[in-house]
Amino acid sequence: MCIRDSCWRSDWGTWLVLREYWSNRQDRTLEDHSKELEQLVADLPEEPLVYADSENAPAINQFAAWGWQVQAAIKNVLDSIDCIRSLLKVQPATGEPRLTISAACRRLVAEMRKYRWHKPRSGTASPVPRPLKREDDCVDALRYAVYSYEQQQGRAPGSLTYKAEPVRYGVRLERHTRRW
Repeated sequence: MCIRDSCWRSDWGTWLVLREYWSNRQDRTLEDHSKELEQLVADLPEEPLVYADSENAPAINQFAAWGWQVQAAIKNVLDSIDCIRSLLKVQPATGEPRLTISAACRRLVAEMRKYRWHKPRSGTASPVPRPLKREDDCVDALRYAVYSYEQQQGRAPGSLTYKAEPVRYGVRLERHTRRW
């Protein structure tokens, strides 16, 4: 699960990932995770929005029953990877990426460094590229939150209403509908 409010998005479309929650302890129940997440978000000014794996309906229902504002994530793998990739690119106008990850998110940073793609055997064609499913829980959570939010707002590449905002030299250009 990824808490969107641990990922802050400015009005300019810049994301800052401030915190992470990750546990591989097999003895943890959903209730244990919920309690730990409550401590993580206790200082947030408003109720956080949680994006959860859409294939885990029982967990979504349980978190909702405990009072969490939870939504099933949009899990389009390639589009969400492209979304994260585009946010990580340095913007020429600002010299900064639109996605910054705090050094406090050690697990996420480590997973991003290890992120790899499946390499098909020589002589076989792989019609669709796919990432290796290895140590990618935090990366998946980031993709779920950022892509789902951007898609719902119509801002993610691949969303039906996506239109890139015209920007030149750091100045946002407004579209005028008035004809002179």
